[in-house]
Amino acid sequence: MADDLVAARLTIAQLEARLEERAALVSAAEARAQMAEADRDRWRALAEKLTDRLAERPAVLPPEPEPPPRRWWPWRKV
Repeated sequence: MADDLVAARLTIAQLEARLEERAALVSAAEARAQMAEADRDRWRALAEKLTDRLAERPAVLPPEPEPPPRRWWPWRKV
């Protein structure tokens, strides 16, 4: 019976150690998720700020350059 008690305590200690490892992994994953959410929120705020600035500016497009003159014989480069 004493051997069973020792084996049970050893098993409990091993399971507690594995549980602590898993808890550390979960905490690290939660921290990474929070950092990613904060980063996403910063990028979203920046994108909104830029789109607001673009909306305030008048839409003035630069003139398109004229295409080069087209040659009659395309295989002959002059």
